[in-house]
Amino acid sequence: MNERWQLVNDLFDAALAQPVAERGRFISEQAREDAALRDEVVSLLDAHDRAGSFLEKPAGLADDPLGTTLPPAPKPGDDVGAYRIEGELGRGGMGVVYLAEDTRLGRKVALKALAPHFVADEHRRERLRTEARSAARLSHPGIAAVFALEELDGHLFIVGEYVSGRTLRAELDAGPMPLDRVLDVAAQLASALGAAHVAGVIHRDLKPENVMCSDSGPVKILDFGVARSIGETSQASHRLTDAGVLVGTPAYMSPEQLEGHDADARSDVFAFGVLVYELATGVHPFEGASRASIIAAILGTEPTPASEIRRRLSPGFERVIQRCLQKRPEERYQSTSDLALDLEQLKAGNRAPPSVRRRPTRRGTPRPGRLLPASAGGACTRSPSPFSTRS
Repeated sequence: MNERWQLVNDLFDAALAQPVAERGRFISEQAREDAALRDEVVSLLDAHDRAGSFLEKPAGLADDPLGTTLPPAPKPGDDVGAYRIEGELGRGGMGVVYLAEDTRLGRKVALKALAPHFVADEHRRERLRTEARSAARLSHPGIAAVFALEELDGHLFIVGEYVSGRTLRAELDAGPMPLDRVLDVAAQLASALGAAHVAGVIHRDLKPENVMCSDSGPVKILDFGVARSIGETSQASHRLTDAGVLVGTPAYMSPEQLEGHDADARSDVFAFGVLVYELATGVHPFEGASRASIIAAILGTEPTPASEIRRRLSPGFERVIQRCLQKRPEERYQSTSDLALDLEQLKAGNRAPPSVRRRPTRRGTPRPGRLLPASAGGACTRSPSPFSTRS
């Protein structure tokens, strides 16, 4: 029941952030074949609309005897501290991202804040602070930089690098990606992900929506909203999430994450495998008609070999992808740096990278290894996109 209620609550929150005219379509798309879920969320929205502004405050504040007033959301032209708001870049159920000018330094920045109805929710504010601290530890050309954490005019902002370009999801929607570009993107991602792991940070939500292909060339990983430090226990992590709730996007989660076990660097390796399989073939390796069927496929089904879908995929590249997608963590790459090394070997024309030729290690824990420099990538069609908007 707790998991069911959280699913209803999350969809309700996300629907609430949509324009009123689009809420019905959004709920139907998200609920898919789950008619009961759709009806529950629609019922909650109806009750919300009838209640007027009573439910617009976060839980715990509606009956605030002091009459807490939420600060107004920034709008274009507003000055928030030293930042001049130019517009809204994206919005999700939990967060909103603004394009702004840092008037002190004369540069564009992305300001990530909580969605207006969560501004005074201290639980979510602490999650935003945790995201900022995790991302600020990372320095790599393949990771969007975090410049500051600011509390201004009642809002808490992550001030980050503005990345002009488009997400890998937009690239996928535009059609199949050339295989040489898939390999280049994969090598860049592995290098950036390896940098995060060496710094002690696990992303836990790697997916095409969270990777930007910048106009300047390199791909960049965004959104460390559900990241956690290597060595942090699930108990500590759960203090900032809701008990019993999956943290991340199920279609890109490893079997151990779906089963509620602690995630380590090898969980990111699995998500990397799903993402690269999708880039190489144009389809998800664990397709399903519903969230439940996708989860079942990840837990118990082997994906169709990528080369059966994309005939020109090299055997060496396919073996790399297959190793990332192993159900058991000990059979995947134990080090993201080894993964990056194999991809660089493939780019250099080595048809059978050294670690792919070796039998996967069945015991042991991930080791940092060494880092490779980020690869340069091709430019993308211009289409500005920010941090992910989910907090």
